[in-house]
Amino acid sequence: MSVRRAALVLGLLIPATVRAATYLTFDSDPGDYIGAGVARTWRPSDGTFTALASGGGVDISFAGGTDTWSLTFVPTSR
Repeated sequence: MSVRRAALVLGLLIPATVRAATYLTFDSDPGDYIGAGVARTWRPSDGTFTALASGGGVDISFAGGTDTWSLTFVPTSR
């Protein structure tokens, strides 16, 4: 049984001596139905990022050209 995975990473880097960087990175395994083995990175120069508070978490979206992504992050319940 093979395990297929796609990874989406939304990054905000804030080292003490470097400016903050906003980006969305996508990296998928070959044959994956979502990404088909593609690795991509989008930055603010590629489109618009939006973040909104939602249901105790946050919804983050990106829209640029023909690329749109929506990510929802919520804390786990204990």
